[in-house]
Amino acid sequence: SELCNGGQCCSGKGSKCCQAPPPAAAAVVKPSSEPIFPRELKGRVPAALKLEGPLCTWYRPTTLGQLLGLKAEYPDLKLVGGNSEVGIEMKFKDAGYKHLAAVTHVPELAEVSVTDAGLQVGAGITLSKLLDLLHSQIESQLPHRTRGFAAAAEQLRWFAGRQIRNVGTLGGNIATASPISDLNPLWMAFGAVFTVVGQGTGLREVPASKFFLGYRKVDMAPDEVLLSVHIPFTREKEFTREFKQSPRRDDDIAIVNAGIRVLLEKQTANGLQTGTAANGAAVANVTNGHSSSSSSEWIVAEAGIAYGGVAPKSIMAEKA
Repeated sequence: SELCNGGQCCSGKGSKCCQAPPPAAAAVVKPSSEPIFPRELKGRVPAALKLEGPLCTWYRPTTLGQLLGLKAEYPDLKLVGGNSEVGIEMKFKDAGYKHLAAVTHVPELAEVSVTDAGLQVGAGITLSKLLDLLHSQIESQLPHRTRGFAAAAEQLRWFAGRQIRNVGTLGGNIATASPISDLNPLWMAFGAVFTVVGQGTGLREVPASKFFLGYRKVDMAPDEVLLSVHIPFTREKEFTREFKQSPRRDDDIAIVNAGIRVLLEKQTANGLQTGTAANGAAVANVTNGHSSSSSSEWIVAEAGIAYGGVAPKSIMAEKA
């Protein structure tokens, strides 16, 4: 209709009326298409970047070789995954890092594989992705093989908030070496192994229990990076447990935390028998220190107990 500013119809009147412009033609969008992110950009291959600024230089390598080259050239290079730690250090703690490198586009840091011994996880995957991987293995493997995965998944459930887990990385949490890390005591107690790599040194494996040397100090040379983490499957009579005490349950920093692992073996007159079936009562008797029969008893053959929040670094209870 033809309407003037006052809202009155002016059809048939001699005065010149206000005419609304014709509507623009709407773009044709298929129901299955995603209008927010252009389809053409999804296939774009990211390029390596170098952005120089007045305070620091930002790099974005796209291969492990490029990253190791930068690490060799700049030993003070700070690696950035989700920026949940480095960003705080630079903004609130006046950390004057001169060289930073985003590891988000290095495919070797995102590789995941399942072996007979456990789960090999790239250090660059996010904590949310790690949680999904653990749940996937829990559903697909025999229950006794994933007791450590279940404990780690439960600990991750209360780790920070979803937004942080979506960007924070496994390797970043490990290499930061916080003495109150929720995850590092678990990796130490469960027998995880870290693989580090440098340009001239090649691959090197370090048990998680030996990786943390002091307050925010780890067993890595300045030119090395954390490549992957091996989280082992648990054996039939191997049991694990996670622990975290914090001021509140959700989205809070731990006061103290722990990872606990024990392996039970049946001791007979002929020696130890690993993995022999045992009912719940027999396991309970072991806990109480009593034998279920005169000829055999269940004993704790191995134990791994690690604590966070009780020292400048995550520590093992060596005499447990």
